[in-house]
Amino acid sequence: MNGCGKIWLVGLALAGFFDAASLWAQDDGPRGQGAAAPQPAGAITLPKALDAQAFYPDSGHGDATVILELLVTADGRVGQASLVQGPEPFASAALAQASSWRFEPARRAGTAIAAKISFRVRFVETRSSEPGPEPDAQAAAAGTPGRAPVRPEPPLEVTVRGDRPPPSASRMTRAEVEQLPGALGDPFRAVEAMPGVIPAISGLPYFYVRGAPPGNVGYLVDGIRVPLLFHAFLGPSVLHPATLDDVVLYRGAYPSKYGRYAGAVIAADTYTPPDRLTGEASVRLYDAGGLVSTPLAGQQGKVSVAGRYSYTGLLVSQLSSVTLGYWDYQALASYDLGPKDTLSLFTFGAYDFIGSSTMETDEPQDVQDLNEDAGTATEFHRVSLRYDHRTAQKGRLRLSATLGEDRLIGTLGSVRERLVGTRAELDHPLSADVAVHTGADFELHRYKLALDTQILNYYEFLQLFPSRDDIDVGGWLETEIRPDSWVTVTPGLRVDLFRSMDKQAVGVDPRVTARFAVTRRLRIEHALGMAHQPPGFLPGLPTAQLARIRGGLQRSIQASSGVAVDLPDDLTASVSVFDQIMLNLSDPLGISRQYSTDPELVNRRAIGSSYGLELQLQRPLTKRLGGFLAYTLSRSTRSYRTISSLAAFDRTHVLQGALALDLGRHWRVGGRAVLLSGVPTQTTSPQGPRFGGDRAAPFFRIDVRGEKRWPLGEHAWVAATAELLNATFAHEVVGRTCITTCRESRVGPVTIPSIGVEAAF
Repeated sequence: MNGCGKIWLVGLALAGFFDAASLWAQDDGPRGQGAAAPQPAGAITLPKALDAQAFYPDSGHGDATVILELLVTADGRVGQASLVQGPEPFASAALAQASSWRFEPARRAGTAIAAKISFRVRFVETRSSEPGPEPDAQAAAAGTPGRAPVRPEPPLEVTVRGDRPPPSASRMTRAEVEQLPGALGDPFRAVEAMPGVIPAISGLPYFYVRGAPPGNVGYLVDGIRVPLLFHAFLGPSVLHPATLDDVVLYRGAYPSKYGRYAGAVIAADTYTPPDRLTGEASVRLYDAGGLVSTPLAGQQGKVSVAGRYSYTGLLVSQLSSVTLGYWDYQALASYDLGPKDTLSLFTFGAYDFIGSSTMETDEPQDVQDLNEDAGTATEFHRVSLRYDHRTAQKGRLRLSATLGEDRLIGTLGSVRERLVGTRAELDHPLSADVAVHTGADFELHRYKLALDTQILNYYEFLQLFPSRDDIDVGGWLETEIRPDSWVTVTPGLRVDLFRSMDKQAVGVDPRVTARFAVTRRLRIEHALGMAHQPPGFLPGLPTAQLARIRGGLQRSIQASSGVAVDLPDDLTASVSVFDQIMLNLSDPLGISRQYSTDPELVNRRAIGSSYGLELQLQRPLTKRLGGFLAYTLSRSTRSYRTISSLAAFDRTHVLQGALALDLGRHWRVGGRAVLLSGVPTQTTSPQGPRFGGDRAAPFFRIDVRGEKRWPLGEHAWVAATAELLNATFAHEVVGRTCITTCRESRVGPVTIPSIGVEAAF
């Protein structure tokens, strides 16, 4: 059977899969509900919660109570939610999730009516999958406008049991990202502010995390790999910030549902749109974007559409012959098939171009007819169809299918990748003390290389990126065990099969994490795990996946231990030590400080080691006065052949601090300072370059941000923002080489301004 036949068979299987899922969903309506008892004429029956699940916020600590005022519409949905009382981050978590709750509506003489109720949400720090008590049936209700209200009753209550991210993880909400100077409002760029993260070049959003190279750091959105991370490599991320709720950095031993990365994982979740028409828009120096979200079908469905378009090229072309441009889009549509079943479609994509003349990319021939100075374009698209079922035990089943296409088009050729993937996930609590998370996924990658045979590096590209089919298949099982109220242990196992052309390899990844709540304020956390990944090339470049798994899989062993303590005034302090060993490591930048298409360099393998200490003191940036102080002490080495030296990127000390201040009258200002140790000196030997000895000068920069907001109503506002990454205009030494004399390589200043106007309704 040819390749096209295989793809069509997979497509038919997916179609049958979702047909069956739809039939199952249609047959699974509310059960066990008897007929309503007769009511006196004019009597009002109070709303009852049918599905009022909430999730414990990852940045929360301890127990908390939040009281909301909800407007429950006549069809049982939450039309409006407002905060009565409750601390952060629990208040924001409850408000954000209220729109997804479902109720049996209030009734007057048997007729459904809108009603306002008080709703108490109790957050108890245990585990999100542990079932909590059923909601109380008491509520305070007011009839529809013009009708007399009934006597208030105690608030209806629901208990949420949850946990923070696992050990070796840090989380930042979108609200905090917006207030972080230097992040430019992008959640993925905000990762630089987290402990254990060292930028390859300050301001360039590609990171070494606990010694793992940028190519071994995975970026995921709702579990979907993002093939291109940032526009123009140092611009904004390819996803509009308004589409994301938060971003979590798993520095090591990440959950078993994530895999195929031998370093860290950066995972973001899409937001849940409210049950009303909302929108955002922004206009900045270099791009404009927006988001619109609206309910459909009587609020049974929701649609959100977002995107950005850059007019940077209009400015750059006035100053030089360079042409630069980008755009991106995101769309999320969901439809409730029943109280427990949801079907959704998520699609996103992006395009980037840099060159000195317009490039035509829609020609039918495999190799575009381009001038040598035409430029380079990258493009990717993803479409994911998902079915979610909420089980009676407050678990969740998700089935999804994903299609994708990536293109990298250069001056004399192109590489195209087409993707077909399926995934199944099940989170199921077995009891109050045990929960199981399991699943499996499959991906088929079809690569097609088209090059001019006359180019200088033709045979190198043909060897590294030939036309082929790659297959990745994996499965995982993870169990949360709580033998006592103060202990949570999570062992897990993931197994992946990688196949590329005539080569295949298997990765077996055991992992275990443990958290000990010594007191309500003091926690001890441990993590240990192994991870595998095929050899890598340039990070964040669509289609840039090496063929044949030459040299076998990369492997890493990741271990860490830490202590966290909650202090007064919403302060949290944490300290962690980590040790990471990387075997069969593919890291040309770390062992030679260069990238090239030379197969000997690309396929060179090394042993890597990284160990160190991470300290952080933080207060939420969304407070009137918030900020953090973070310090990372690390030492990274690389060994290959007979050479053993520091890694080329090694920066022993990384210190940074930030403050965000609410000045009143809707003025907010903030600043961040970053200090990095200098890179080690490079010397030469017959076996290759070595790194060590004296270091280059350290790098220091300051980022600043200011905002003025004008409220225009209950939900609408307009704001003017100004932000500057590297306001000190500092140059950075990225290389120091000593042979007979010493020479330094500098870049910069990498200074990125962001001045614009934002609005929302």
